[in-house]
Amino acid sequence: MVMAFLLGSMVSVLSLAYAILDAAPITGARQLAPSTYTDTCNTIANSLSTSAGVYYIGHPLYAKGNAHWASSSSQNSACVVEPANSNDVSIIMKIISNTSTPFGIRSGGHATNPGFSSTPGVQIALFKLSGVTYRATRAMSDGSVGTVEIGAGLGGRVTGVGVGGFILGGGYSWLSNQYVTAFEVVLPNGTIAVATETTNSDLFFGLKVSPRLELVSTVTLAFQGGFNNFGIVTKFTLLAFPQGKVWGGLRTFTVNQIDKINNATVDFVQKVNDPKAAIIIAYNFLLGQLGVSLLMFYDGPTPPAGVFERFTSIPYLSTDISTRTLEAPSTPFH
Repeated sequence: MVMAFLLGSMVSVLSLAYAILDAAPITGARQLAPSTYTDTCNTIANSLSTSAGVYYIGHPLYAKGNAHWASSSSQNSACVVEPANSNDVSIIMKIISNTSTPFGIRSGGHATNPGFSSTPGVQIALFKLSGVTYRATRAMSDGSVGTVEIGAGLGGRVTGVGVGGFILGGGYSWLSNQYVTAFEVVLPNGTIAVATETTNSDLFFGLKVSPRLELVSTVTLAFQGGFNNFGIVTKFTLLAFPQGKVWGGLRTFTVNQIDKINNATVDFVQKVNDPKAAIIIAYNFLLGQLGVSLLMFYDGPTPPAGVFERFTSIPYLSTDISTRTLEAPSTPFH
């Protein structure tokens, strides 16, 4: 797994489909006035369970539903809707589909671009879907898509990253979604489906995104999989496992080593197929000039030969590579 950030910029993608929807203006017969968006909000409010919530501007939970980690990603929606269960999500999807109302979906909202998890229409905030069930006998746990509220149990590498976008490909992870065994997902027509390797297997394949890096004329971050373009995931079932020690850390390089880093990255992409190995490359400024920060990770105490040697042989400026626990406070992996 490889991720690259050019000049230290991060792009966190929750929903490519909704980004496209909000970025392209609705024209012709489908164009809706903001008042129509509010009408849709009112219809939703009169249709959901009593545990759900619909909030308008001026309400504290409206502000919470629209606020993002990056202000550049925030938009003022017509309303914020908090479904309480998958049936509520199904009702919402049917209403916004019938009214052609634009919508956004947010779990943690750890995005940088408007439209990725925001909208001028109906903002669906999954805060109430925050239940976690651990089944020790089956060595599995069910996790909903809630966010910061359950961060102590489930979450991303940093505080504020939502479970939903993180597992579906919106976050950059060392363990990614390799332990997902089932998705409960509400399809665009409102159907509630379960996707596993044997049931709705094509949908399961589409939802299990895995990032890769394509090196062409410029550095491009690409993804295999569908994020949440196929529906709204309301529950994940994941394998539980004991996390042992891991290897890796941060290593920095000066500008004269950039070509070597680039060549080593190409070599890594083409030759390393070990799913336990990952790197993040950030081109930034070190000592007042262009440099590279390289984060290497291996999900095990020692990487096998042939994985990172192209990188470790390059002269570096600083390093903290070691074998450590993944959750250690000083780890650079968070």
